[in-house]
Amino acid sequence: RDGRDARGLSLQVAIVGLPNAGKSTLLNALIPDAGGRGLAATSRKRHTTRTDLLGVLVAGNVQFGFVDTPGFLRDRRGPEGKALPAPLRHSPLESAAGADLVLVVVDAARRLSTPDARSLQ
Repeated sequence: RDGRDARGLSLQVAIVGLPNAGKSTLLNALIPDAGGRGLAATSRKRHTTRTDLLGVLVAGNVQFGFVDTPGFLRDRRGPEGKALPAPLRHSPLESAAGADLVLVVVDAARRLSTPDARSLQ
């Protein structure tokens, strides 16, 4: 889509990847808040990001809208076969579909299992 207007260019960037790959950490590095904590909550605990989070960065005449997404899930069911909460069933692909760019974050220090690699395909 053409994101140009009289002021410049606007790009929507979806940040996707596996749980705990560093998506929210990357967003915080790109867009720190005034207190230095960052826009997105981060934790070693999986599924800290449960819904899409939008952060905006303006560089020159380009406005970037970064969408931090929950991690890809191999299975839509939790322990004991119970359905996961609705926010966790949201697919990052839904956010990526409306983006101009898709940024796939992979933790280089973690070995990708075959099921994880399939999730990223």
